[in-house]
Amino acid sequence: MIAVLLIGLLFICSTLAQEPAAPPPPVHEYPKAKAATPQRIRLNEADPFVPLAHPTVIRVVQSFPRQELPTYSPPGIDLQGISYGEVPLVKKLELIRGAQFPSSSPEASNVINSARKFCSRFVNVAIPEADSIAILTHDGEDVAVAGLKFVNRSLGISNAWLWDEPVATSLLIQVPSTTLSRAPALEQFMNDLFTWRPNGLSSVALELLCLPRAREECLRGHGWFHILRQVNIGPELTISGFMDHGLAWLGVTLHKTMIGYDQSDPDMSFIAERFPPLRTRLPSWTTAQLLAAIGKGGRAETRYNKAFERSGLLLQELMLREDFTSTDFRHLVDTGTGNRPSMGPILPEVIRQAARAENGTTFIPEIIGYFARIDAERHLRAEIEARELMLELNRDKRADLCGIATSFQSAGLDIENSSKFRAKFCTSP
Repeated sequence: MIAVLLIGLLFICSTLAQEPAAPPPPVHEYPKAKAATPQRIRLNEADPFVPLAHPTVIRVVQSFPRQELPTYSPPGIDLQGISYGEVPLVKKLELIRGAQFPSSSPEASNVINSARKFCSRFVNVAIPEADSIAILTHDGEDVAVAGLKFVNRSLGISNAWLWDEPVATSLLIQVPSTTLSRAPALEQFMNDLFTWRPNGLSSVALELLCLPRAREECLRGHGWFHILRQVNIGPELTISGFMDHGLAWLGVTLHKTMIGYDQSDPDMSFIAERFPPLRTRLPSWTTAQLLAAIGKGGRAETRYNKAFERSGLLLQELMLREDFTSTDFRHLVDTGTGNRPSMGPILPEVIRQAARAENGTTFIPEIIGYFARIDAERHLRAEIEARELMLELNRDKRADLCGIATSFQSAGLDIENSSKFRAKFCTSP
């Protein structure tokens, strides 16, 4: 018996010895950067979404036209269609040529100054002050444009335009034609143009067409800062290139959803009507026009989930109207029109604006009724939204809205904050 077991064991061991060992899993290796120039790393075949092993990565793929050879295209980019509804570089240059210079708009001057500061954070060239400023309208959005003259011609840049729209700021620079004709030259230019980590870009992916069709952009790409965010808010930086009769233009677009954009004048971001500001136009609108416009923020809504910036101004104006009825108020509450984007419960924007309005007491019955309805359906949702509203009331010290805090306390909603608010601001026990 023992002999049989030994023979079986020897047979199994010999069989295992004959089978080849499984190959180890592939390891994604990045080329090591030279110590003297750590920012100049060329990576032609690696996946840009693999966790970075180096502070900066440049990827340049030089390809033939799409119809002849399928090539790599940066994620989210289609060379035939612009990501996130971005205005194509070719179109921007056409609109600039037809713009009326100069403009005397103080709002446009302030916007251009903010745009200069914004772009200066991410490029290694000193952006000069605006030579001239113009304003134009494209697809219902007000755009500020400024001409720039580079005296020292750093990196071969002579002329440039600064283009600021509600959702993004673009630096359009004229570059030597050789920059967009060879991948190595483009790679070198990108390395020198951008500010890299730790305070700037982390990686760039580009596609350069060798033989672009007439009046087609020959370069498209993305830049990443690799900022960890809870949700996808869209691209951080996009790049495009265009050649026309020997002139080469490079467009770098910084999207205003990025961390660090100057929000000192919020009326100038994610709101289509800017020159003059939307706030100054609203008094001439009818109440029906205001109601119809809520939640319709153009690209700010459809591409960036930022319609609430514009809707907030519309709701503020509605609060001042005598013909803005409780029925209108309840309709906005129930439909969620103009609400901020959220993955969970969110306080209706019309209630938020009512809590900030001087005549917010008018809508106390509707607000209390809303919370009674949702509390009956789902207490947790009512609790979350009640806490959000109490933060608004505490911040603005709205003693005239004590009726809301009293109702919350009676219903067991955000008892801690509603009790503190009543003790601090309400005269009745």
